[in-house]
Amino acid sequence: GNIAYIGLPVVAAVLGEDQLGLASLAVALHVLVSMILEFQRDERIAEQQRIIAEEQFRKEEAARIAAQVKYEEMLRWKPSYRPPATEPRCYRRDDVSEICFFN
Repeated sequence: GNIAYIGLPVVAAVLGEDQLGLASLAVALHVLVSMILEFQRDERIAEQQRIIAEEQFRKEEAARIAAQVKYEEMLRWKPSYRPPATEPRCYRRDDVSEICFFN
């Protein structure tokens, strides 16, 4: 864009008005190529961002799955403590009574 506003008047002043047609063609080609390259650059940046987002998603998904597995293992955990056979085991039946028994 700026090359058309700055470059063409400079070409006209330095090389003369008769070179303005060739300079205009060069500016048009320059702008066209610049736009194509900018589009390609934006596409590469977008692709890189997609790859980064997918990798981040995979990491978060793996962490979520690991946490779920750990949680499920925690739910299956049973205490290793066994009360001595000589002592009764008591359980509260409701708020006022308990039931106790020996092994």
